[in-house]
Amino acid sequence: MIHCYNDLGKAIPVAPELVQFRPAVYGILIDEYGQVLLLHHTKTDLWHPPGGILSTQETPKQAVRVHFRRIMGSTPQVGSLLHIENQYHITDDEQAWHLCIMYYAMEKPTLSTTTLGESVDADIDARWVPIPELDRTKIQFGWEAIQAGQLQQKLSK
Repeated sequence: MIHCYNDLGKAIPVAPELVQFRPAVYGILIDEYGQVLLLHHTKTDLWHPPGGILSTQETPKQAVRVHFRRIMGSTPQVGSLLHIENQYHITDDEQAWHLCIMYYAMEKPTLSTTTLGESVDADIDARWVPIPELDRTKIQFGWEAIQAGQLQQKLSK
């Protein structure tokens, strides 16, 4: 059995043949004030970076740009690959996934203003969160990628 984790962090054993593999991509966008753009899931009270599972027709860079455009109203540039991790996740409708997650650094468009939408979905809001105020226990996933993005930003100055 493979243990897959739901949105609340509960481990659920799943037969290996029922677990589907899919790549996923998320972006780490840190602004000039040291804030990171995160999505807040009201059901779990947890945070994670914008992104999602790739469709069969998308490249990782195309997919992450689409996710950010939906949230920000503008399209950031995709920077370097920051981090890769594997996760075993199970959805509310009991679909089990082995996700290979790629996290990319995102660069805010210089000629546009960023206006976050009121909400991404009914249960998810986008917010700028100061990195020093982040509590690792409140990050659903992406903590290592946020740390890598922060380090990259410091080294590029």
